[in-house]
Amino acid sequence: MKIAFTADLHQPITPLWQIEHLVKEISEFGPDVLILGGDLGESVQDFEKCLRLFRKSFTCPLLVYPGNHDLWVRRFSDSKKLWFEELPNITKDSGCTWLEGSSYVQNGIGIAGTIGWYDYSAVDSGITHSELHFAQEKFNFNSDALLVDWEWSDPEFALRVSGPFLDQLNALDNNPAVHTI
Repeated sequence: MKIAFTADLHQPITPLWQIEHLVKEISEFGPDVLILGGDLGESVQDFEKCLRLFRKSFTCPLLVYPGNHDLWVRRFSDSKKLWFEELPNITKDSGCTWLEGSSYVQNGIGIAGTIGWYDYSAVDSGITHSELHFAQEKFNFNSDALLVDWEWSDPEFALRVSGPFLDQLNALDNNPAVHTI
């Protein structure tokens, strides 16, 4: 099975002609499944525009999960609403499959995906800062601190998405119809 993957398109920062060229190249590859892995648009409208561009060009399943920029607050929305309602609904309305918290199986191959999130567990062991210190300093180094507006800390959100992702991997691993994940 041919699987194509792309991410970080950041439409319209990436000009439409470049995304159209990418669509053409992926189309020539002839994927059986195409995964669009986050940071697709700089607004809800751009996210939808990107999905529709891919959907009109491919008949294969399009699997989508969001990126951190997709959750950045824009006018008339909030990150929590984007996460739970707007982005999943736009994805489904565009004829694509929302992969976050779910999985996809075709020809014995199982696919799961997640936004993931940083929980600071991979920090160098020589760094002894507390979780509180990381949270306080995040504003100085990461735009997510300013543009993602929900009540969860980074480790809390990481836990929120890792559980369902691990559940999907376990379900795929226990599925006798799946030979590759």
